[in-house]
This record gives sequence, structure tokens and C-alpha cells, in this order.
Amino acid sequence: MQNPKTILIVIILLFFIGCRKNISNEITITGKITGATPEKLEYTVPKEGVFIYGFKEYGFKKNVKLDSLGQYQIKIPIEKIAFVCLMAPKKSPVTLIVEPGNAYVVNFDFTQEASSKTYKILGSTKKIQELYNKLPLPEHIQVAARPFFKDSVASQIQSKIADLKGQELSPFKDLLAKDSISKSMYDFIELDRSYYYSAVQGTVGFIKFIMNEREPGVFTEDLKNMWTNTFNNDLLSRADFQKTNWGYALAENYLFYKDYNEFSFDIDKIRNSNDDIFFLRRTLNNAEKHLSPYALEYYKAVYLYMELLQKDYQKEFITIFDEFKKDYPTSTYSEYLAPMVATVVDFHKKTEQPYDASIKFVENYDKITNFTDLLSQFKGKKIYIDIWGTWCSPCKKEFEHKDDLKKLLNSKDVEVLYICEGRNSKEDVWKNMIKFYDLEGHHLITNEELLADIIKIFGNNSSFYYPRYILIDENGKTIQSVAAKPSQLEKLKEQLTQFESI
Repeated sequence: MQNPKTILIVIILLFFIGCRKNISNEITITGKITGATPEKLEYTVPKEGVFIYGFKEYGFKKNVKLDSLGQYQIKIPIEKIAFVCLMAPKKSPVTLIVEPGNAYVVNFDFTQEASSKTYKILGSTKKIQELYNKLPLPEHIQVAARPFFKDSVASQIQSKIADLKGQELSPFKDLLAKDSISKSMYDFIELDRSYYYSAVQGTVGFIKFIMNEREPGVFTEDLKNMWTNTFNNDLLSRADFQKTNWGYALAENYLFYKDYNEFSFDIDKIRNSNDDIFFLRRTLNNAEKHLSPYALEYYKAVYLYMELLQKDYQKEFITIFDEFKKDYPTSTYSEYLAPMVATVVDFHKKTEQPYDASIKFVENYDKITNFTDLLSQFKGKKIYIDIWGTWCSPCKKEFEHKDDLKKLLNSKDVEVLYICEGRNSKEDVWKNMIKFYDLEGHHLITNEELLADIIKIFGNNSSFYYPRYILIDENGKTIQSVAAKPSQLEKLKEQLTQFESI
């Protein structure tokens, strides 16, 4: 018979080993927020090393509540080196490079006296984290590519990009030479920058191709070759493709290239083939044809997310998501996509209902060709104009505040006129969105002439941004050519007092 003490020691050792394993696969982030303390701090969760900063709304993101002293603690189980992004409301995100078993400290200062840099990173990797957060980390890769849009020589563009990449990696190489950074962390950062600058180079090629329609000759043979050479590496076939936010940007650019190359870079052929649903299907088919198995599930999930984020509500999304679940029955992404697809289902249920009596279409709106004629139908009425597009996400985001807007405008005897631009918005989609968002008020969709006249009157050198809000008095006079948004209710309330002073 075994000694009971021996059995007890074995049990304790097994328990200790199990705990050690659990701890080694976990990272801890602690810190404190001083000043205007938010209720919670949001952070991304790298699952199997996947980093999706893009999944900000429904994605790989959790939040931690702060205690009464503004302190927080985050624990995340991870298997491999990964990125974690901390996001406080209305503040720039902080990105940490984390390794299993390590602890990190990030304090935030949101006092009025705080400098523009509101965070302070502490701990042994402080230097590495600060260096990384100084690197360009734009929300969209086109922002990074913009400085090269005026360059016309491919070799110069490639040389500048190589120099920038070298300059960014140089301080990390110095740390590596001093053993102040692990080799795995250095390789991780180098891989991230490789994806980033490859995506930048590919994006320059793509934008030059698009610019060629307005400025023939801009997309030279050398630039086409540069775009082609962007993909002469193994970046899109690697198993760690999903570890960096720029993997998706590079894959997206690669599929643009393959698609346009298939049409021999003929913009007319491409445009004529771009029915919305057909384009969705063609993109996914191209992904299946050209991306590695490592990249495909990730790409499809992020592509579906990005498209759903536009809130176009195509019914095809429901079918595509069902197919995704069938192809990837254990996919972690499905639970984050499901709420977005559910909104599409709700949209199509609601659009089958009749219009509410409070929704009114401007009489003969299709025949109105100038802004003066439009206003003639509102003589004696104060109006708040909302100019939007069915494709415009910020426009639709503002509809969330329509109930508070309605209360304010009713109290001031102001009516609302929704003008949908008709150049890129389809009439059937426009009418369905009016129902879905319960947009009480007057409505019309512009023809080319009316839109051109509105842009001429309210645009800036022919440029015009959406959404746009305008206040018009009962005599048809513009009181505020750039009125406050529905989400800026206090500011709008101040602007409405201008009616009272007339």
C-alpha cells in the first residue's frame, strides 16, 4: 500500500504543475485611470493569435470595469505572442505586444492638464511598447499610402517605402543587439512591418490604377509591375497571416489586383460587371481561388464584417453567412458576425410592412432639378435638411438619434427633410431604409441635376461630404449651411435660436 503522504505530495505537485501551466498561458494587464474616469476600458482579445482591431463593434473585444479608484485588471489566456489593443472612449488606442506569462502596466491620465499622450506604459517592455506605438498605425491602409500618391516613378516609391521600413525597424534592431528584446518579439514586429509596407506598396498601385481614369497615363507599366511585385513573397501563404492587422489589408489588395488583372485593367469592363451581389460573390470566389487555407477563413470573416458594417442590408448576406457557418462549423468568428446578420434579417422583415403615415414623399420629386424649386414646396415652413446616402455609414449612424431630434424639432416647430443623393443610392434601397429606420418627415431622392445644384450651392470647390445638415427659414433663406448633427443636440439647440432672432 502506498504511503498517504506520498499520494498527497503527488496530488499537490500535479495541482501546482497544472496551475503553473495555466499561469504561463495567461497575460495580465493592470493600471489606473486618473481624471475623467470612464465606466469601462475596452480591449481586444487575441484568439489563437488572431488580431482583429477592425472588429471594434461586435468583434474580438471585451471590456473591464474600473473600481472606485479608477484601477483595472485584465487577464487574457494566450498561447503565443500577440497584439492586445486597449481602447478608452474618445481616446487613441494603445497597442501592446504581449507574450504568454508576462505582466504589463498601462496607466491613463485623462485630466485636463494631461498632454496629448494620455497613456504611460511601465514594466520591463516599456521601451519596446513605446517604440511600437510611435509607428504609423492608421485605421485604413490608404491613409499610410497617401504620401506616395503624387509620386510617379515606381523605383522611387519602392525605395522610399524600403527606407521607411528600415528606419522603423532600426531601434528594435539596436535593442536586439543589446539583448533588450527577445528574438521572438523582434521577429513579430518585423513581420508586422513587412505586412504593413507590402500593403502600402500594393495600395499605391491600386490607387494609381483608379486615378488613371481621371488622369490617363498615371498608371504606367512600371507602376503595374511594382504592384505585381508586391506579392512576390510568402506573406499571403504563411500560417501566421492573421497575427497582424495588416494581413487583411494585403489580402484585400491582392484580390483587387487579381480581379483587375483578369479584366486586363480595363475600367469599363470592371464597372459593367459590378452588380452589387455579383461583386460580393466574385470577391468571395476570388478569395477561394487565390488565398491559402490559412488565410481563407479569416479573410472571409473580416470581409463579411466590413461589408455588414456598411449597413447596406443586402439579403445575400444571410445566405453567405449560412454558407460560412457550414464551411466553418467551429469558427470563432460566427458568434461575432451573427448579431450583424440578425440586423439584416430584421431589415427585410420590416421593409415588408407598409409606410407609416408620418413618412411623406415630396410630390414629383423625380422632376425637381434645382434647390430653389425644391424649397418652393416648403414655403412658410422652417426645415432641417439631412442630406445622406444609402451607402454612407456615418449618415445611418446619425439615425440612432432621430427620436431626440424629433422632440427638439417639434418643440421649435421645425420640420425635417431627408434628401438622399441619387448618384450612388438606388431608389428601392432608399425606400426600404426609410422604413427600416422609421424616418418620419419629408423625403426625396435626387436626380443628377438637383444633386449638382445642391453641391454647387453648398459644396466647397465641387467637393461635398456626407452627411450634411442645413437649416432653412420659412422664407427659404439658409440660416445655417453647416448645421449640427442629430448627435450634437445641444449645439443644434443653440443654432435653432437663430430662427427666433429673425
